[in-house]
Amino acid sequence: MSFKAIVAGVDESPEGAWAATVAWNIAQLAGVRCHLVHATRQLADFPEWVEPHVNREELSRNLTRSTHERLEQFLTGNVPFEALAHLEVNLGRPKTVLPRAVEQHGGFLLVLGGKHHTAMGRWLGGSTALHAAQTTDVPTLIAIPFEKSIERVLVTVDMSHAAGRAVEEGMRFAKLFDAQVKVLHVIEPMPDIPSYTIDIESERHFAMGKEHFELFIAPLKQDQPIDLEVVAGPVERSIAQQAKAWNADVVVVGSHGKGWVERLLLGSTARRLINDLPASLLVVPVTEPA
Repeated sequence: MSFKAIVAGVDESPEGAWAATVAWNIAQLAGVRCHLVHATRQLADFPEWVEPHVNREELSRNLTRSTHERLEQFLTGNVPFEALAHLEVNLGRPKTVLPRAVEQHGGFLLVLGGKHHTAMGRWLGGSTALHAAQTTDVPTLIAIPFEKSIERVLVTVDMSHAAGRAVEEGMRFAKLFDAQVKVLHVIEPMPDIPSYTIDIESERHFAMGKEHFELFIAPLKQDQPIDLEVVAGPVERSIAQQAKAWNADVVVVGSHGKGWVERLLLGSTARRLINDLPASLLVVPVTEPA
């Protein structure tokens, strides 16, 4: 698939400005357009005795224009000046505005700001980021501020159909920065089931899990050299530990897979992963096979 454009979700927060900067820099490396998109509040419902006196079209234009002017003023000096030429404001909720913008502009990557600390930036690192990661048809990068270029990309995979696409997109993303890539697989401990004992030693469980994963990933290694790391432990904590130990700049996960990757992108676990991860997170959507 050829690169067409990158879309960044922005607002009046440091995280929004950072998302715009990251998106612009990646777009320059890829040689594509960069569109900055802001979703502003929708018009309120007016009482029936007021509605006939309201020109909704004019009100929408005024609201969009004033929001655009305020946002442009905030971003000026915080993002590359050239990026502001492609700033747009749309009425609606971010979870509907952003996917629509990706589709309209032919985007191959959606960038959102992470590590939010402000009310206005809440949707960038919270529920909207999760919703975008779960529903957008293109990879979503939840970017945290970093002072150096992207040098290390950690691709986390389970033994599902999502693994191949995650590795492919992770390698393609890393190529833009000439970054090093490592593929991580986590073998979870056997579950503790009340009144039922699973008769297998933990060392044998890990050895068998590693052997099966190496057989599973072998077809991908035939096409390109891949640095593999297999560890044992709770998935969320293991990913964070490995990302920190390896000094990863970006962690890649494939969504809609079966197994622990799917759990990572659901509910409180995903929020903790996004908030605690010492790296940016690239979520790759993977369609369920027929």
